[in-house]
Amino acid sequence: MEETNSTSDVTTPNIVATIPSAPKLLGWAWKIYSERIITFITISLLVFIPAILLALFQNNENLLVGQILTAVYVLAYIVYYPALILTIAKPDLTASEALRNGNKLILPFLLTTLLSLLAIFGGTILLLIPGIALSGWLMFSGMVAINENLKGLPALQRSWFYVEGKWTTVMVKFIFFGVISFLLSVILLLLTGGDFETPSITSDVVLSLWSELLITPLGLIYSYGIYSSLKDLKAGQVQDEKKHLGTLNVFIAIGAILVAAAIGITVYKDFGFLF
Repeated sequence: MEETNSTSDVTTPNIVATIPSAPKLLGWAWKIYSERIITFITISLLVFIPAILLALFQNNENLLVGQILTAVYVLAYIVYYPALILTIAKPDLTASEALRNGNKLILPFLLTTLLSLLAIFGGTILLLIPGIALSGWLMFSGMVAINENLKGLPALQRSWFYVEGKWTTVMVKFIFFGVISFLLSVILLLLTGGDFETPSITSDVVLSLWSELLITPLGLIYSYGIYSSLKDLKAGQVQDEKKHLGTLNVFIAIGAILVAAAIGITVYKDFGFLF
């Protein structure tokens, strides 16, 4: 049984008083992926191509080549993520329309992601447990920024609001998907003649194909199903817009200070002779 999300055109699993089970979410994600496989693969080529190049040049002695390809991959992912989320939320979008519309959301997505990472980093370095907790509460910040016209701290607060009270349930569902995808990846690695210590080029290319064209989009669809379910569950509740704001500001500030210190130390070590 399915119902239509009131804020988008996507059809999500039916929710009454809880989030659907992990197998049901995975089944729903596979259904969405298979129905629009051409669109998802077309968008996923953005990250697949640099991932393949990274696999092919991983043993290249020129460090600069690897750094450039890594930078290209990161930039491609920044374009890819908003476009894929829009594709999930709005089934009628073509790949080109999703990319065009997604480009308008890159800056809000980047700002929100940066603040989220700083908060998680600050919590992790200060004390490991807060970092782990924040990673769960803030994991839907990017989706909020893309899907709800929020950015920065409001997007982080909204994600926290959705996950609050369901943290363990949400994490268990992500662990389920992670374990399934890991086991299937190990089987694929062994079948293609690779191993953990000396993976072959063939296995690297096949795993890149598997990861970027199937597991990553499927995982994002699965994540969107959880996000949409949480959003529906909290639909009748009023969010306190000031709640957790102070906590977020503290951890973001700690994360920013630590990152700035790390950059300063690195610059001094490499170029200290100039000072």
